[in-house]
Amino acid sequence: MPRLFAVVLALGLLTPAGCKQDASDAAQRRAEAALDRALDAWVRGEPPDRLEGIRVDDPDWRAGQRLVGFLVSQSGVVDGAKDEVRCRVALTLQNRSGRRVDREVKYRVRIGEPVSIERVPAS
Repeated sequence: MPRLFAVVLALGLLTPAGCKQDASDAAQRRAEAALDRALDAWVRGEPPDRLEGIRVDDPDWRAGQRLVGFLVSQSGVVDGAKDEVRCRVALTLQNRSGRRVDREVKYRVRIGEPVSIERVPAS
């Protein structure tokens, strides 16, 4: 899964730099970058409260589950909220006994100081 993430990231870097982007595209890029940074920190075993400029609320992270890999599969700015982005993410978690579980979750990312990332309850 980390290899797939690297391919997706590389493809994203190949998009033309000269394209004009509006404010919602900028918010989406900033939200995705913050989410990637937070999830990368989780993979490395860092606690969620150590991220500078980002506040994260994820129940699995708080419970001590290990994040083995992740892939952001979809994201978009919430209608009427230029500073809020929803992201769908595939997580591979490992509990303390070593059992791995794949889970698809949604995060709400609010652009601000700090950036706020919270897992949206399953509906």
